[in-house]
Amino acid sequence: MRLLKTDTFELVEFVGEEIPKYAILSHTWEGKEVSLQDIQHPDAPIRLKADKLPTPAWAKVKHACRQARRDKFEFIWIDTCCIDKSSSAELQEAINSMFAWYRKSALCYAFLSDVRKPSGSTNPSSFDITGSRWFTRGWTLQELLAPDFLYFYDASWEMSGSRNDWAESISKATTIPVDFLAGSEYGEGDVYNQEKNGSLVRIPTTRKSIEEKLQQTTVAARMSWAANRHTTRVEDQAYCLLGLFDIHMPMLYGEGKKAFMRLQHEIMKTYDDATILAWGYGMPLDRDTYVDTADGYAAQDPELYHITVPQACHSNSPSASGV
Repeated sequence: MRLLKTDTFELVEFVGEEIPKYAILSHTWEGKEVSLQDIQHPDAPIRLKADKLPTPAWAKVKHACRQARRDKFEFIWIDTCCIDKSSSAELQEAINSMFAWYRKSALCYAFLSDVRKPSGSTNPSSFDITGSRWFTRGWTLQELLAPDFLYFYDASWEMSGSRNDWAESISKATTIPVDFLAGSEYGEGDVYNQEKNGSLVRIPTTRKSIEEKLQQTTVAARMSWAANRHTTRVEDQAYCLLGLFDIHMPMLYGEGKKAFMRLQHEIMKTYDDATILAWGYGMPLDRDTYVDTADGYAAQDPELYHITVPQACHSNSPSASGV
C-alpha cells in the first residue's frame, strides 16, 4: 500500500502489517486529477505548498493533507495519486483491496465539492448534503459504509458533520437502513483519545462490525443500494460492489456488461441466497429496469420473481434466502 506523507507530500510504500495509521479521502473525480506520476514530479511539493494551486485537483490534495495533519496523521491515502494506474496488476490489486483499505483507515474525509455549508451554520438540519453528486457515484457506496469514522467536508473544506449526524437523511436518500449508518454501536462522545505525544488513537468501542452486518443482509438489499448510482465505465458497476459482497475477481476492462454477469456468478458461488434473482441475470443496476415496491425490489416480470422478491430487502432469513 502506498501512502502520502501529509507534511512533505512524499509517497511511501508499506507492506502487510507495517502499514501505519492513516487517514483516507473519499471524493468524486472531476476533470484531470493528480496522478501518481504528477505527485512524483520534483515540482509537486512546491506546487502543494504554494498559496495559489494550479487546479482544483491539486487544491483537493493539499487540503486533504492539511486536514490530516490537523488530526495528527502523518499519512493519508488518496486514490488518484497513491495508485499507479499505468500498472494493470497494481490497479487490479487496488480495486480488490479498496473496501479493506477504507475499512482499516483511522478516519475518512468525504469531500463534497458541490456542497457549501451556509455561513455560521453548525446544525445539519439547516441544510442538506444528500443532493451532492457524491451520493450518486458507484465507488462512494463502499466508501460510505466501510470506514468506522467518516466526516463530510464541503467545497470550502468546512466540516459539515459526521455520518452519524446525517444518518437519517442519508438513509432516506439512499434507502440504506439507518442502523448501517448510525446507532448506539457507533459509540458516544469523542472518537479519538489523544496520547501524550499528540497522536490520536481510535477508541476501540466503535460500531458493530460492518462485515457482520453485511453478511446478515440479503444480496438483493445490497444490490438495491447501488441501483441509483453511476460509474464512468460500465465495468465499474460490478467492480465497485466487490467489497460489499467480499468478492475478489480479476479486472477485465473492455468486457462491458459481462463484468456484472461475472459478479453475479461469484455471488451465487459464495451465497446461498435466491434474492439475487430479483435483479435478473446479466441485467445492469438500472432503476428504470425495476419496480420499487414496499416489500423490496421486483423485476419488471413479477410473475417470474414473485417467489424470491417479497421481503428480499428486509433480512437474510430462511424464508428470503436459499434455493
